[in-house]
Amino acid sequence: MVEDDVVKNMGFLADAIYGNKNNIRDPGSPENGIDELTGRKTQREINEIRDKLEKSLPDKDVISVLLATNMISVGIDIDRLSLMTVNGQPKSATEYIQATGRIGRRAEFPGSVFVLLNPYKPRDLSHYENFVGFHNTMQKHVEPSSLTPFSIPAYTRAIHAVFISMMRLSNHFLAEKTQANDFEISEGESATKFLLERFKSVEQVDENSQSYKDFEKKVVTFQEQWQKFIQEVDDNTSLDETVWYNNPYDPYHKEQEKNPSVLMIEFAKRGEQKSDKFPISTPESFRDVEQQLEMEYV
Repeated sequence: MVEDDVVKNMGFLADAIYGNKNNIRDPGSPENGIDELTGRKTQREINEIRDKLEKSLPDKDVISVLLATNMISVGIDIDRLSLMTVNGQPKSATEYIQATGRIGRRAEFPGSVFVLLNPYKPRDLSHYENFVGFHNTMQKHVEPSSLTPFSIPAYTRAIHAVFISMMRLSNHFLAEKTQANDFEISEGESATKFLLERFKSVEQVDENSQSYKDFEKKVVTFQEQWQKFIQEVDDNTSLDETVWYNNPYDPYHKEQEKNPSVLMIEFAKRGEQKSDKFPISTPESFRDVEQQLEMEYV
Protein backbone atom coordinates (compact mmCIF):
# COMPACT_ATOMS: atom_id res chain seq x y z
CA MET A 1 0.00 0.00 0.00
CA VAL A 2 2.79 2.42 0.89
CA GLU A 3 4.71 1.78 -2.32
CA ASP A 4 1.57 1.98 -4.49
CA ASP A 5 -1.42 3.94 -3.13
CA VAL A 6 0.51 6.32 -0.89
CA VAL A 7 3.07 7.19 -3.57
CA LYS A 8 0.32 7.74 -6.18
CA ASN A 9 -1.61 10.04 -3.85
CA MET A 10 1.55 11.94 -2.95
CA GLY A 11 2.20 12.40 -6.66
CA PHE A 12 -1.35 13.66 -7.16
CA LEU A 13 -0.99 16.19 -4.33
CA ALA A 14 2.44 17.32 -5.54
CA ASP A 15 1.03 17.85 -9.03
CA ALA A 16 -2.04 19.71 -7.72
CA ILE A 17 -0.10 21.96 -5.36
CA TYR A 18 3.26 22.44 -7.06
CA GLY A 19 2.45 21.43 -10.63
CA ASN A 20 5.23 18.84 -10.55
CA LYS A 21 4.91 15.26 -9.35
CA ASN A 22 8.45 14.32 -10.37
CA ASN A 23 9.67 15.26 -6.91
CA ILE A 24 8.16 12.02 -5.58
CA ARG A 25 10.77 9.31 -5.57
CA ASP A 26 10.17 6.14 -7.58
CA PRO A 27 8.98 3.43 -5.14
CA GLY A 28 10.70 0.80 -7.24
CA SER A 29 14.13 2.36 -6.92
CA PRO A 30 16.66 1.41 -4.21
CA GLU A 31 16.45 4.99 -2.93
CA ASN A 32 12.68 5.08 -2.44
CA GLY A 33 12.85 6.26 1.16
CA ILE A 34 10.82 3.29 2.44
CA ASP A 35 12.18 0.72 4.87
CA GLU A 36 10.97 -1.57 7.62
CA LEU A 37 11.92 -2.30 11.22
CA THR A 38 10.78 -5.86 11.88
CA GLY A 39 12.08 -9.14 13.19
CA ARG A 40 13.23 -10.03 9.68
CA LYS A 41 16.08 -7.54 9.99
CA THR A 42 19.46 -8.52 11.44
CA GLN A 43 21.08 -6.45 14.17
CA ARG A 44 23.48 -4.95 11.61
CA GLU A 45 20.58 -3.92 9.36
CA ILE A 46 18.77 -2.38 12.34
CA ASN A 47 21.84 -0.30 13.15
CA GLU A 48 22.01 0.86 9.52
CA ILE A 49 18.33 1.86 9.64
CA ARG A 50 18.97 3.89 12.79
CA ASP A 51 21.76 5.76 11.02
CA LYS A 52 19.55 6.48 8.01
CA LEU A 53 16.74 7.75 10.25
CA GLU A 54 19.06 10.50 11.46
CA LYS A 55 19.42 11.84 7.90
CA SER A 56 17.17 14.50 6.38
CA LEU A 57 16.43 15.67 2.85
CA PRO A 58 18.08 16.17 0.42
CA ASP A 59 20.30 13.24 1.50
CA LYS A 60 19.64 10.36 -0.91
CA ASP A 61 19.63 7.82 1.94
CA VAL A 62 16.88 9.57 3.90
CA ILE A 63 14.02 7.37 5.13
CA SER A 64 10.63 8.99 4.58
CA VAL A 65 8.44 6.06 5.67
CA LEU A 66 9.41 3.39 8.19
CA LEU A 67 7.11 0.39 8.53
CA ALA A 68 7.60 -1.08 11.98
CA THR A 69 6.33 -3.67 14.40
CA ASN A 70 6.36 -3.08 18.16
CA MET A 71 10.16 -3.11 17.89
CA ILE A 72 9.98 0.66 17.45
CA SER A 73 8.74 1.06 21.02
CA VAL A 74 12.27 0.71 22.41
CA GLY A 75 15.68 2.00 21.45
CA ILE A 76 14.71 4.35 18.58
CA ASP A 77 15.57 7.81 19.88
CA ILE A 78 15.57 9.94 16.71
CA ASP A 79 14.73 13.63 17.10
CA ARG A 80 13.49 14.24 13.54
CA LEU A 81 10.58 11.75 13.67
CA SER A 82 7.33 13.72 13.77
CA LEU A 83 4.47 11.66 12.32
CA MET A 84 3.22 8.20 13.32
CA THR A 85 0.27 6.00 12.41
CA VAL A 86 -0.61 3.31 14.95
CA ASN A 87 -2.47 0.48 13.23
CA GLY A 88 -4.64 -0.99 15.99
CA GLN A 89 -4.41 -0.61 19.75
CA PRO A 90 -1.26 -2.30 21.15
CA LYS A 91 -1.76 -5.04 23.72
CA SER A 92 -0.32 -3.03 26.60
CA ALA A 93 -0.47 0.61 27.67
CA THR A 94 3.29 0.52 28.25
CA GLU A 95 3.95 -0.45 24.64
CA TYR A 96 1.50 2.21 23.39
CA ILE A 97 3.16 4.96 25.44
CA GLN A 98 6.68 3.92 24.47
CA ALA A 99 5.89 3.54 20.77
CA THR A 100 4.11 6.88 20.41
CA GLY A 101 6.88 8.50 22.44
CA ARG A 102 9.32 7.92 19.56
CA ILE A 103 8.08 11.08 17.82
CA GLY A 104 7.94 14.76 18.73
CA ARG A 105 10.97 14.53 20.96
CA ARG A 106 12.07 18.14 20.41
CA ALA A 107 10.16 21.42 20.39
CA GLU A 108 11.28 22.23 16.84
CA PHE A 109 9.96 18.85 15.62
CA PRO A 110 6.43 18.57 17.09
CA GLY A 111 4.72 15.21 16.62
CA SER A 112 1.29 13.96 15.54
CA VAL A 113 -0.08 10.46 16.12
CA PHE A 114 -2.96 8.96 14.13
CA VAL A 115 -4.50 5.87 15.72
CA LEU A 116 -6.42 3.53 13.39
CA LEU A 117 -8.85 1.43 15.41
CA ASN A 118 -10.86 -1.56 14.17
CA PRO A 119 -14.54 -1.41 15.28
CA TYR A 120 -14.77 -5.20 15.02
CA LYS A 121 -12.11 -5.75 17.67
CA PRO A 122 -13.44 -5.36 21.24
CA ARG A 123 -10.20 -3.88 22.56
CA ASP A 124 -9.98 -1.29 19.77
CA LEU A 125 -13.65 -0.39 20.19
CA SER A 126 -13.23 0.06 23.95
CA HIS A 127 -10.31 2.43 23.44
CA TYR A 128 -12.26 4.38 20.85
CA GLU A 129 -15.24 4.82 23.18
CA ASN A 130 -12.98 5.91 26.06
CA PHE A 131 -10.36 7.67 23.96
CA VAL A 132 -10.23 11.02 25.80
CA GLY A 133 -10.50 9.52 29.27
CA PHE A 134 -7.79 6.95 28.57
CA HIS A 135 -5.36 9.54 27.26
CA ASN A 136 -6.03 11.91 30.14
CA THR A 137 -5.14 9.17 32.65
CA MET A 138 -2.80 7.10 30.50
CA GLN A 139 0.00 6.71 33.05
CA LYS A 140 -2.20 4.92 35.59
CA HIS A 141 -2.92 2.19 33.04
CA VAL A 142 0.75 1.17 32.77
CA GLU A 143 1.15 -2.50 33.62
CA PRO A 144 3.81 -3.71 36.09
CA SER A 145 6.74 -5.46 34.45
CA SER A 146 8.85 -8.30 35.74
CA LEU A 147 12.59 -7.77 36.14
CA THR A 148 15.46 -10.22 36.52
CA PRO A 149 18.42 -7.91 37.20
CA PHE A 150 20.72 -10.67 38.45
CA SER A 151 19.91 -13.39 35.95
CA ILE A 152 23.05 -15.16 34.77
CA PRO A 153 22.85 -13.90 31.14
CA ALA A 154 22.29 -10.32 32.36
CA TYR A 155 25.24 -10.06 34.73
CA THR A 156 27.51 -12.14 32.49
CA ARG A 157 27.05 -9.58 29.74
CA ALA A 158 27.08 -6.39 31.80
CA ILE A 159 28.53 -6.73 35.31
CA HIS A 160 31.94 -5.56 34.10
CA ALA A 161 30.39 -2.32 32.80
CA VAL A 162 28.55 -1.77 36.09
CA PHE A 163 31.75 -2.30 38.08
CA ILE A 164 33.76 0.03 35.81
CA SER A 165 31.09 2.72 36.18
CA MET A 166 31.16 2.42 39.96
CA MET A 167 34.94 2.73 40.05
CA ARG A 168 35.01 5.78 37.76
CA LEU A 169 32.25 7.59 39.63
CA SER A 170 33.58 6.90 43.12
CA ASN A 171 37.32 7.50 42.52
CA HIS A 172 38.50 10.78 41.00
CA PHE A 173 41.84 9.23 40.02
CA LEU A 174 40.01 6.67 37.84
CA ALA A 175 37.53 9.06 36.22
CA GLU A 176 39.34 9.96 33.00
CA LYS A 177 39.30 7.68 29.97
CA THR A 178 43.05 7.06 30.22
CA GLN A 179 43.05 6.26 33.94
CA ALA A 180 41.90 2.66 33.64
CA ASN A 181 45.62 1.93 33.79
CA ASP A 182 45.71 3.11 37.45
CA PHE A 183 43.32 0.49 38.82
CA GLU A 184 44.34 -1.65 41.80
CA ILE A 185 42.28 -4.58 43.09
CA SER A 186 42.35 -3.18 46.63
CA GLU A 187 40.47 -0.11 45.37
CA GLY A 188 37.52 -2.25 44.29
CA GLU A 189 36.70 -3.69 47.71
CA SER A 190 33.89 -1.27 48.55
CA ALA A 191 32.27 -1.64 45.12
CA THR A 192 32.54 -5.43 45.35
CA LYS A 193 30.97 -5.43 48.81
CA PHE A 194 28.10 -3.22 47.62
CA LEU A 195 27.37 -5.46 44.61
CA LEU A 196 27.42 -8.62 46.72
CA GLU A 197 25.11 -7.12 49.35
CA ARG A 198 22.78 -5.97 46.60
CA PHE A 199 22.77 -9.45 45.09
CA LYS A 200 21.83 -11.01 48.44
CA SER A 201 19.07 -8.47 48.98
CA VAL A 202 17.47 -8.86 45.55
CA GLU A 203 17.89 -12.62 45.19
CA GLN A 204 17.07 -13.37 48.85
CA VAL A 205 20.05 -15.70 49.29
CA ASP A 206 22.90 -16.05 51.75
CA GLU A 207 26.64 -16.37 51.21
CA ASN A 208 26.45 -20.16 51.15
CA SER A 209 24.19 -20.33 48.11
CA GLN A 210 25.72 -21.42 44.81
CA SER A 211 24.23 -18.46 42.94
CA TYR A 212 25.93 -16.04 45.35
CA LYS A 213 29.27 -17.81 44.94
CA ASP A 214 28.96 -17.75 41.15
CA PHE A 215 28.19 -14.03 41.15
CA GLU A 216 31.03 -13.28 43.55
CA LYS A 217 33.44 -15.24 41.37
CA LYS A 218 32.35 -13.26 38.30
CA VAL A 219 32.97 -9.90 40.01
CA VAL A 220 36.31 -10.90 41.52
CA THR A 221 37.54 -12.60 38.33
CA PHE A 222 36.88 -9.47 36.29
CA GLN A 223 39.02 -7.39 38.67
CA GLU A 224 41.84 -9.90 38.45
CA GLN A 225 41.64 -9.89 34.65
CA TRP A 226 41.68 -6.08 34.62
CA GLN A 227 44.81 -6.00 36.78
CA LYS A 228 46.48 -8.68 34.66
CA PHE A 229 45.64 -6.81 31.46
CA ILE A 230 47.31 -3.65 32.79
CA GLN A 231 50.44 -5.64 33.59
CA GLU A 232 50.50 -7.29 30.16
CA VAL A 233 50.25 -3.94 28.39
CA ASP A 234 52.96 -2.44 30.62
CA ASP A 235 55.26 -5.39 29.93
CA ASN A 236 54.73 -5.26 26.18
CA THR A 237 57.49 -2.95 24.97
CA SER A 238 56.05 -2.89 21.44
CA LEU A 239 53.03 -0.95 22.69
CA ASP A 240 53.23 2.73 23.43
CA GLU A 241 49.71 2.87 24.90
CA THR A 242 48.24 2.47 28.36
CA VAL A 243 44.93 0.83 29.20
CA TRP A 244 41.83 2.94 28.52
CA TYR A 245 38.21 2.20 29.33
CA ASN A 246 37.13 2.49 25.69
CA ASN A 247 37.85 4.40 22.50
CA PRO A 248 35.73 7.59 22.58
CA TYR A 249 34.82 9.69 19.58
CA ASP A 250 37.32 12.44 18.84
CA PRO A 251 35.33 15.55 17.77
CA TYR A 252 38.44 17.33 16.51
CA HIS A 253 39.50 14.64 14.08
CA LYS A 254 35.89 13.45 13.57
CA GLU A 255 36.71 9.81 14.14
CA GLN A 256 36.90 7.29 16.93
CA GLU A 257 40.23 6.96 18.67
CA LYS A 258 42.08 3.70 18.04
CA ASN A 259 43.89 2.59 21.16
CA PRO A 260 43.97 -1.24 20.97
CA SER A 261 44.41 -1.58 24.74
CA VAL A 262 40.88 -0.86 25.95
CA LEU A 263 38.59 -2.65 28.38
CA MET A 264 35.40 -2.33 26.32
CA ILE A 265 34.22 -2.06 22.73
CA GLU A 266 30.73 -1.56 21.31
CA PHE A 267 28.55 -4.66 21.26
CA ALA A 268 28.13 -4.25 17.50
CA LYS A 269 31.88 -4.94 17.17
CA ARG A 270 31.77 -8.16 19.21
CA GLY A 271 33.33 -10.00 16.27
CA GLU A 272 36.60 -8.22 17.13
CA GLN A 273 36.62 -9.63 20.67
CA LYS A 274 39.10 -12.37 21.42
CA SER A 275 37.87 -15.23 23.57
CA ASP A 276 38.04 -14.43 27.33
CA LYS A 277 40.26 -11.41 26.67
CA PHE A 278 39.95 -7.67 26.44
CA PRO A 279 38.33 -5.73 24.96
CA ILE A 280 34.94 -6.98 26.15
CA SER A 281 32.01 -6.34 23.81
CA THR A 282 29.56 -4.27 25.83
CA PRO A 283 25.96 -3.35 24.95
CA GLU A 284 25.25 0.36 25.25
CA SER A 285 21.69 -0.52 26.19
CA PHE A 286 19.79 -3.68 27.10
CA ARG A 287 16.97 -2.37 24.93
CA ASP A 288 18.67 -3.39 21.69
CA VAL A 289 17.07 -6.19 19.73
CA GLU A 290 19.53 -9.05 19.51
CA GLN A 291 19.97 -11.76 16.95
CA GLN A 292 18.35 -15.14 17.37
CA LEU A 293 19.48 -17.25 20.30
CA GLU A 294 21.13 -20.60 19.76
CA MET A 295 19.05 -23.25 21.52
CA GLU A 296 20.17 -26.70 22.55
CA TYR A 297 17.81 -29.55 23.36
CA VAL A 298 18.89 -31.32 26.57
